[in-house]
Amino acid sequence: MYSVILSGGSGTRLWPLSVASRAKQFIPIFASPDTDRPLSMLQLAWRGLASAGLEQRCLICAGENQLTEMHQQLPGAQVVTEPFSHDTFAAIALTCTYIYSVLDRPLEEIVCFIPVDTCAGPAYYQLISRLPGYLEDSGAEVVLMGIKPDSASSSYGYLVPQSPVLSPAEQAGDMSRGKSASGWQPVLRFVEKPDQDLAADLLAAGALWNAGVFCFKLQFMLNLLQDRALPGSYTSLRTLYAQLPRQSFDYEVLQYQPALAVAPYTGTWTDTGSWQSVRTYYRKAQELTAEEMVESVNTDSDKGPEPALVINQTHIPVIVNHLHDLLLIASYDGIYLSDNPDDSKLKECVRQLPHRPTFIQASWGSSTVIYTSQAAPTAHIQAGKVSWDHHRPQADHPDLSTGGYALRLLKINPQQLAQTYVDSDTAITILVLTGQIQFWQDRESKLLSQGETCSFMAGQQPDLFGCRAGAELLLFQRSD
Repeated sequence: MYSVILSGGSGTRLWPLSVASRAKQFIPIFASPDTDRPLSMLQLAWRGLASAGLEQRCLICAGENQLTEMHQQLPGAQVVTEPFSHDTFAAIALTCTYIYSVLDRPLEEIVCFIPVDTCAGPAYYQLISRLPGYLEDSGAEVVLMGIKPDSASSSYGYLVPQSPVLSPAEQAGDMSRGKSASGWQPVLRFVEKPDQDLAADLLAAGALWNAGVFCFKLQFMLNLLQDRALPGSYTSLRTLYAQLPRQSFDYEVLQYQPALAVAPYTGTWTDTGSWQSVRTYYRKAQELTAEEMVESVNTDSDKGPEPALVINQTHIPVIVNHLHDLLLIASYDGIYLSDNPDDSKLKECVRQLPHRPTFIQASWGSSTVIYTSQAAPTAHIQAGKVSWDHHRPQADHPDLSTGGYALRLLKINPQQLAQTYVDSDTAITILVLTGQIQFWQDRESKLLSQGETCSFMAGQQPDLFGCRAGAELLLFQRSD
């Protein structure tokens, strides 16, 4: 079996940490029991598959614009690239043609697709490893994984199994019901994202949530493509990618497919595709860990019905005082504050915002715009920290008193060359915060150490910086 992590899309429901230049699956905000550093959704999914011995035949389907960050987080992973994001049916179809025509696997090869935005326990991945056997035993075209619901949510598809599925606690009280000896059950009915009333009826009928895990043979997908007069070649289908329906696999295939089976899963599982579901994850994990969480304080963390969830990825202190049931997410792209458990409208709100990405992830490191203004800033560097005032610079600072201004923080990885990402008509001043950098101009190089500065007029700035041991620097930009 080939396991495939579906990792395309940007996921604006996790705005402001997730933006067009940094998709949600790459944001390291999830704790792991075996490392001090937080992990991303993608890394959690990969580790989960590895725990079940499935990583050797694992592929990742992602956008070609995500390759750099993909290989930074999972070096050596095999990636099937989409030319652009086109929903899960197209991604699944393209990956199947890759396995068939590029990897030269037979039509009887079994594939299993899993969503990247899921946090689950080891039993979840062990169940995935058993799905090929359930596919053969059931005779179904597709085997799905079903989650025991905890509410009548309209955010999921619903699978009605042949027999009710009990939770582990319920099974302890009644061992005679709710557990198939074979590990799977036929699906009597599939309903994709019903309204609230129908979801309640389905819940009462013993329906399971569709976990977004799809297991089938390559032949199944190649037949679907043939029925649509689409090629089974990866190269050809990639060329015709826009002709594929922009639709989820659930809507395009499952709701019309009568031969479905479900493998019930009653263990630890959290969908992490929205901030409320991320909050559920933290509640279950009983801890909060986030990359670069700087000076974020919740003064009521041990009081009240539900402490506030604060993730701060800026250098600005955040204090939450005596507020409960609150989400506060801060980055240089914006701030999201909510006490409403329904965050379904966030995506539409983000669409109305001006497109101004501040964060760029690259193979050499990252670039973050941390300040923009029409007033000239003055920087002060002390002990590796930087602060700035919003007034005219003093005589010993470069004259940046006209035009628009921006501060850009560059973090350069060791043994890398970094780009400035500034226009040729922009004047810049470099301030080295940590480490040493070397830059090239007119075939001459210059070395700058911590605390040193250098200014360039418009049209004269260097294109590349290099460093041996890693460095951080500020770029003061001025556009006249």
